Amino acid sequence: MKAVRIHAFGGPEVVTYEEVPKPVPREQEVLFKVTSTCVNYADVQWRLGNYVDRTLPAILGREAAGIIEAVGPGVTTSQVGQPIMARAIGGNAEYAIAQSQNVFPCPAGLDMAQAGGIPIVFLTAYHLASSGATGALPRRPLRPSWSWPAAWGPMSRSTISPTTSRQKSCA
Repeated sequence: MKAVRIHAFGGPEVVTYEEVPKPVPREQEVLFKVTSTCVNYADVQWRLGNYVDRTLPAILGREAAGIIEAVGPGVTTSQVGQPIMARAIGGNAEYAIAQSQNVFPCPAGLDMAQAGGIPIVFLTAYHLASSGATGALPRRPLRPSWSWPAAWGPMSRSTISPTTSRQKSCA
């Protein structure tokens, strides 16, 4: 399978796109075919060597969406063929592994091209907005009718698709 990797820390020039072995799910893990993923601030810091995990070589990516291909022993909440979003270290590849507790069913109707940027980016935005952690927002519960143009607009441009999947939505 193809993956976006680094063998050293540094600028964009250290990023490679290369062939690597397809992972195999272990206990409490899910293997999924990635339909979309994204690059966010944590990925840039990882590439620069400013992140907690400093193991090299490394497949970049912290989140992705896709279709479950296999589940490891002990996984009971996900099934093969299920569309998902996941916090998945190494999500910038054709296939990724996620711990079962970091796998979220993809809501019906959600575009798979956008789903790859939801697990971390949207959950962080939701947490900051609902907790008032930014100091700029009053603490109040979020309502489904609220519009978050700062999250929705850039998100549709920040997700990328490493494969040519014909699936358009999670449904």
